[in-house]
Amino acid sequence: MSEYYQTACSKIACPVYYTDGALCTTLPDEASRTWHDTNMAHQSAYIYGAGKSLGDSCPSHLKDEWNTLNEKIKAYMVSYVKAKIDTMEYCVRDLIPRNDLERYLEIKTEITKHVFHNFPPAKNFSFLTGLDRLLTQIKKQSLNIHPDRLRSDIHDYKARQFWKRATSTKPYVVFDMFRTRTGRLATCRGSFPILTMAKEYRKIVEPVNDYFVELDYNAAELRVLLALGGLVQPAGDIHEWNRRNIYGATTSREMAKKRIFAWLYNPESKDTASSKVYKKNDILKKHYIDGCVSNPFGRQIECDDYHALNYLIQSTTSDMFLRQVLGVAEIVDNRMKKSFISFLMHDSVLLDIAKEDIPLIKEIAEVFMKTPLGDFKVNMRVGTNYGNLKERKNEN
Repeated sequence: MSEYYQTACSKIACPVYYTDGALCTTLPDEASRTWHDTNMAHQSAYIYGAGKSLGDSCPSHLKDEWNTLNEKIKAYMVSYVKAKIDTMEYCVRDLIPRNDLERYLEIKTEITKHVFHNFPPAKNFSFLTGLDRLLTQIKKQSLNIHPDRLRSDIHDYKARQFWKRATSTKPYVVFDMFRTRTGRLATCRGSFPILTMAKEYRKIVEPVNDYFVELDYNAAELRVLLALGGLVQPAGDIHEWNRRNIYGATTSREMAKKRIFAWLYNPESKDTASSKVYKKNDILKKHYIDGCVSNPFGRQIECDDYHALNYLIQSTTSDMFLRQVLGVAEIVDNRMKKSFISFLMHDSVLLDIAKEDIPLIKEIAEVFMKTPLGDFKVNMRVGTNYGNLKERKNEN
């Protein structure tokens, strides 16, 4: 029996797999490698190849046939949409002629084999596999959306446009972990627009359980820069720390915050006081060589001088954050009764918390805090919807 297989239909009532040249309803025990099956803890060629598409991964001798067959399969599915046929009600074997379906899955298997045999494994393959499973779990969870909460804002044009989008988009967050160069998550086409939703509209998203609990880091990117420079993390608010240790008592916290960010992302800035502590030029000499940024987690990004520091900080922050989220997910999945990770928002994680799971929140915050780059101060906000989150004291 072959170790390679493809999932043709993932419906619980009608699972269909393809392996050893035939369709079957039961997956053999030997099957362990596929293009991408988020329902199974198997090796994925999609992850192994760092997110390259089937077309980009296809060997040259199959490319023309693959492109033709792929377009043919798409045409079948488009015709059903135009005919207002709900494809979710039917098995894939009833929608696509058997010969076309089997040949499509056979070429998909050949592409999968080609990737495993000829591509170097993606860096941090095990991490990417774990992240893929978490994002799949998030994708399957329906958000609790209440668009009617925007009725009082409906006189505003932007609110009306968002209301239309919110009511016409399915309430699922679908992330793409390979779209950005720095590793920051992006949402896929058709996803609920959680990453771009204006703050004043967040009130339409409510938890399925009792509360939303949001965890994020206090000035994550500044803390990353301190860590890259080998400095110990301040225990309290970093902008207050900067005010006292860099800019002096006559500077307000808000002024300190504006000054550090104005210096941080402007290569032309000559702020001597900031440079003495954060040493961004020394950090770049270590992590930016021959037009390529290399962060501590193994991510490499080709870029120019102007973007080098930005890419280094953003990619390091993102890679660190997502690793900490996987630690949070382990506690949520194994020890919480009803709660779950609802979605991720740049460098914050939104937990949908049931009352009985509240005692575990402190432990989760501690896991989130203890990063590979040091102990990062964690901010905690709690609310009954995404728009009314309020700061809660979190001792860390």
